[in-house]
Amino acid sequence: MSNIKELIFKKNWEIWDKKVLEEVEFSLDSIQSEDIISISFGELQDFNSRNMPALLVLIFRIYEITGKQISLINIADKIYNYLLVRGIFKLTQLRADRNRIKKKVEVIQESESLIPIMYIRTQEGIFDYHVKLQQVLNRSGINDQFALLNMIMELLQNGEEHGRGELAKSDAEKKARYGKIDLYTFCDEWNGKLCLVVMDFGIGFLESLRQNKGYENQILTNKEAITKVLEDHISCRNVNGGMGYICIENIIDKHNGKLLISSGDATVIYRNGTVYYLDDHRRIRGSVVYIEICKC
Repeated sequence: MSNIKELIFKKNWEIWDKKVLEEVEFSLDSIQSEDIISISFGELQDFNSRNMPALLVLIFRIYEITGKQISLINIADKIYNYLLVRGIFKLTQLRADRNRIKKKVEVIQESESLIPIMYIRTQEGIFDYHVKLQQVLNRSGINDQFALLNMIMELLQNGEEHGRGELAKSDAEKKARYGKIDLYTFCDEWNGKLCLVVMDFGIGFLESLRQNKGYENQILTNKEAITKVLEDHISCRNVNGGMGYICIENIIDKHNGKLLISSGDATVIYRNGTVYYLDDHRRIRGSVVYIEICKC
């Protein structure tokens, strides 16, 4: 028998808060596969790009458990407009509450300098995103557009490596899965900052790196995997390392930004040349990469 349950999206749920992923997981503890779930925004008067990664994690974790559509309810008009313009309702596992459907809300096109949520499943999808991103950066007036474009594309290529679904157990299985991607991305401007989310629901940083024979017995934890990417700049594509995260960190430093990577049971933040560790939390599937950089 199905039970109808309501989860409350809390106003402090920003991905930088080390308790967020734990709170999200705690909210999911009582959910069963037969349940019908709605997410309530009743506590919120405002919502912005800093909340989006936590919302996406919650949505996809619920969907993993139930396999059913999820309703977003009790949404203020301002928040509804924000989510609608940014493509949240394009996700097939989501729907708005019925009262909202009946009530025609005037949609406010707040900003052209954003890319709504995109689901990328192929290399062609990454190329399409590249084109859209060039247009966004041209309109934004932000400095170092070429460097920023390269930085974001590097993150997408990394996300492609991590987002290939369950871990392949043989070379034949790896070959069969080659080219298949399960990647979500979102780009927005908020409070003078460019905000980027790249999420995958695949094997994550640790297993991606360990598929490289040079690392298979050397990296044992998710925290170690993320740290080695950020500090030692190792790469799942090259056992001798790569320039990808060196370039990413240089851009972040130059634009007074910060980077968060959450994968498995670990979350690590990079800022001002320093790596910070958040407390270990219960495991999430895949990886979340979130960047904020100042537009100056």
